[in-house]
Amino acid sequence: MGGIEVVASHLGQGLRQLGHEVEVLSRWAAEPDAPGSGVRRAPRRGLLRYLPFSVCQAIRIIRGTQVDVVVAAGVVDGPVAWLASRLCRVPYVLLAHGSDLVYRRGLYRVLVRALFRRATRVCANSNHTRGLLIEGGCDPERVAVIHPGVDESAVAACSREELDDFLQARGWQGRRIILSVGRVVKRKGFLEFVEHVLPPLVEKD
Repeated sequence: MGGIEVVASHLGQGLRQLGHEVEVLSRWAAEPDAPGSGVRRAPRRGLLRYLPFSVCQAIRIIRGTQVDVVVAAGVVDGPVAWLASRLCRVPYVLLAHGSDLVYRRGLYRVLVRALFRRATRVCANSNHTRGLLIEGGCDPERVAVIHPGVDESAVAACSREELDDFLQARGWQGRRIILSVGRVVKRKGFLEFVEHVLPPLVEKD
């Protein structure tokens, strides 16, 4: 699972904890979900099998019960949410994570912008992402910023002694440390940070 999948999982769990009924449509997985999880998965792997499955399931769920809103965790699910919204007259919300807005390819860019512009509401993960959405034609009144949270229960406490042992084992005691939590991929900007930001910081030290 990547970051978007984690956000989607936590979103579903959080809405249930608040007392909402949640139905989740997801891609195929080798391991079955826990009983009562409310997750419906595509029977086979692959995006081309997931998309028609999710469209059919979404329409079936909406027409079989009272659904207030369809939420798409990312642009991959955007076409499904848009189509279900149009066919069943239900509003849809689309989450924006930033990476879905920076690709320059023509057709992809046009489709993504159209999906965000047509969404009833868009949830951006940062003010920067919100700015990109507005530049792409989204109504500012429809774009809300919701910063990703942190599950504190998943973070283990660390004593001063454990921290000192960790630093000493690596020869880092007394040194300044920069920590970044994220995948080391080009679009994250690690290389640009090392090349363009670190040298001035060192000079000012």
